[in-house]
Amino acid sequence: MPYKIITYETTEQLMHPDSTFSPYRDAIHITATNSLKQGIVNNDDDFCNWIGTEVYSFSELSQMIGDGWFSPSTELHQYTQLSRVLHEYAEEQKVRHHAMHGAIDKNQETVLSTMRFLRESGITSNELTGLIDGSEEEVTFYHAVHDMEQLKVFEKFDDWCRRFVEQAPAEFEKALVELVHRRKLGEIAQWTEEDKTEAADLVGRLFRGRGVLVLHGFYFLMPIQKLLFDRLSEDVEVVHVVNHVEGYTRGFEPVEKFLEMDDVPRLKALQHSYPINVHAKKFLDVLNGTFDEELEGDIYRYTNLYQFRKDVSDEDHVLVSPRAGKLKGYMEDPENPRDLQLSRYPFGRFLLDVHRLNVGRYDSTEGEYKNDDAMTTDLLQRIFNSGFLLVGGESAARYLTALKRLSPVFHDKKTFEEWFDTLRSIKGRRDILKKEFGNDEFTIAGHVGPGLMDHLLYDRPFEVAGHLSVQDEEIDGIIEGLTAIKTLYQKLFEAERVDIQSYVEILDEHVRSEILPHIQKEADKQIVESVREALGDLKDSPLDIVQREDLLRGLNFFLGGSAHEDEYAAEMRDGHRTAGSPLVSPMLNSDGLQFDMNRNIHFCLMDQKSFPYAQTLNLWPLKKESCNQLFDTNVNLRQLKMKKDLEFEIACYLFYILMCQAVHIKFSFVQELEQDKGLSPSYYLELMGLKERRPPERDMTGDDPRDERDEYAERRIDYPERVFHFLQHETYLICKKRALYSFLLNERPVFDSKFHGGFIFENLLHHGIKGSSRATDERFELISSAFPHLTMVEKNMLRLHHDAYWGTRNYNPYHVDVDDMSYVDSQERLAIFGEYEHRRGEKEHKFHAEPFDGVTIDPTPGKHCMYCPHQMICRESEVSTI
Repeated sequence: MPYKIITYETTEQLMHPDSTFSPYRDAIHITATNSLKQGIVNNDDDFCNWIGTEVYSFSELSQMIGDGWFSPSTELHQYTQLSRVLHEYAEEQKVRHHAMHGAIDKNQETVLSTMRFLRESGITSNELTGLIDGSEEEVTFYHAVHDMEQLKVFEKFDDWCRRFVEQAPAEFEKALVELVHRRKLGEIAQWTEEDKTEAADLVGRLFRGRGVLVLHGFYFLMPIQKLLFDRLSEDVEVVHVVNHVEGYTRGFEPVEKFLEMDDVPRLKALQHSYPINVHAKKFLDVLNGTFDEELEGDIYRYTNLYQFRKDVSDEDHVLVSPRAGKLKGYMEDPENPRDLQLSRYPFGRFLLDVHRLNVGRYDSTEGEYKNDDAMTTDLLQRIFNSGFLLVGGESAARYLTALKRLSPVFHDKKTFEEWFDTLRSIKGRRDILKKEFGNDEFTIAGHVGPGLMDHLLYDRPFEVAGHLSVQDEEIDGIIEGLTAIKTLYQKLFEAERVDIQSYVEILDEHVRSEILPHIQKEADKQIVESVREALGDLKDSPLDIVQREDLLRGLNFFLGGSAHEDEYAAEMRDGHRTAGSPLVSPMLNSDGLQFDMNRNIHFCLMDQKSFPYAQTLNLWPLKKESCNQLFDTNVNLRQLKMKKDLEFEIACYLFYILMCQAVHIKFSFVQELEQDKGLSPSYYLELMGLKERRPPERDMTGDDPRDERDEYAERRIDYPERVFHFLQHETYLICKKRALYSFLLNERPVFDSKFHGGFIFENLLHHGIKGSSRATDERFELISSAFPHLTMVEKNMLRLHHDAYWGTRNYNPYHVDVDDMSYVDSQERLAIFGEYEHRRGEKEHKFHAEPFDGVTIDPTPGKHCMYCPHQMICRESEVSTI
């Protein structure tokens, strides 16, 4: 029995009582995306009851077919078995090209995805024997597929496919019964005989009795979908319902080619037309080469994402973007997060980051697998800032600034012991520097209050260097935090191969005893409990012993963080996990907006690099020639090639169906997005005749709700005033913004830039030593040991530069008095921009107050801006090169 296609131009044509769709109202309906299902369900109520209640998305159906093929535990089991096969392949010394095997190991998820696509298309190792004479990676791939077949990894899916081919309606009906039951009672419900009978009766009446299956929005098919629907169409009537307008050569190629519309019976939902959105009509005209009419409309140009978020925060438009992945995290309110994958919540990220401290890899040099510690400053900063690492009963986030300042010293340190040794050495080096530069009369115990910082400023001149500014108590806190991380890390990664039951118990015990008791927010507690439930699912999975490098992957799967390169594959496999309405919808999963009540759409981040966007065709490690042979012989796998060939047509079709039913449309793009600068609107928007302009100014004159209060409670905050010391004053005279950044934000001048690191190194070589001389070996060795992150070549170059200058110039240190205590020299030469000449005759300075009020900041860049470490945040620092 062939397919049948019902086309509609607007959704009202499907809802009309005389529509050719009406006879199919009471049937089983399957939608291609979750969005389409949600839109249809939302627009089916007592006032507009145009479709039956049995509407399901394919991602929901996918969980009922293939005997668990699409479940996370199955995919994780396949991943771990692939790891085992690759390890054994290397141990048996079959690897001939180590670098290529390392690439396969590194891209193991992509290799598994290719295997699954081939299996879903009905391709086994018997059809891949030609790879034996292919490239090295193809040979490895063939043996991996063959060995996994020997381990019976694909056996359950193969058995299901054979049963489905032999008795498709019965197998599909069985899947529908389970799907109907779960939808009605929830996934945790227990089956009863009465429940089974009720679900079976409904499916028997709507599917077996009518012999009809209605499909919505399948404008292209994945291999597994084509296999299913082609086989079902031999026994039942399979009806595709798609958006299509006749009379246009371009615009509808995806549905025409994927569904072979020229060879399939086709009916219009309704003979008379309804109006479509003027933008959609103009877009179709442009695609077909008609540019006659001018279209009124604007493309709003935002400078950056901050401006965009501020402008759209309160609008009622649904945000849709081809860059939805980039926008999602940025638009999310951290205090009130919506439904996210567990891996995207702070606690989920914390657990994943702990696992990322270990890297299992294939060493292509030595030709063997290794597990290495992979501590990086970025990773540890995220763990410290997570809020779930405690030091002395408090969040380790309090040490984040100190950890950032220490980061340059640890760029090549990968193990815990290297970190501990380096931290202790920095403490020891600080003690030596205190003795070298400090004032014997000054002790911390003898000075308290605001003046303490002013004394420290001159007693420890080396602390203007970022990593040397970290105090001993901060280093102790970081060491304690690292010790807590190391304790958990060693429990999780103590063996090369890990028993999954023990692993889950260890991790759950840590969460329950070390984290849960200290969480204050109820929302955070709920997330932690959700993670514990996910760990319980991992414990109940078919896994037993896994390679320890696969633990991260396992946790990713069960926290919902597994990523597929193919957008549609991700929707098909993982879409059932996503609940609620996202803040920013991807274009692929927004097609339900044509049915929804809110059809005000804001197409955002529509720049020339994002739309039209490309579809993926990644069957690596297969070469192009091997892929083409498989495409020629396998009609199911050929769908992937068609999807790649029609990538721009698919993007345009999606854009059209989102516009055609819209009530109000806005278009916008952002000029500066991450590393991309100077972005411009998509050329499709420009072809439509839309004009670029700035977004309208927001009305900020509304009444403040606080004005309705009868009275205000006034409170005076008293605090001890800081001494406005000489260095602040001199910096303020040169650059008022620099004074603000350095002192009001950081309390003291601390320099992390590479320029100032070398600048401080040179000046410490002669700091406090009167006269003109080259750096002594003793002072050079002392300062050199305080900058372990600089190479000896860099240090020697800095010494030569210092000696060339100060060997011929006279250096006369002067004194600064703080609370009648005299300090030799100030930090002025260390902290001010470049070389600074003192006013002639001025040998001694005392603190004096100098107010900031009433002084206008000059936005003109000065001669010292090129040395300032705050150039990235100061707009006035752009120095002209003319």
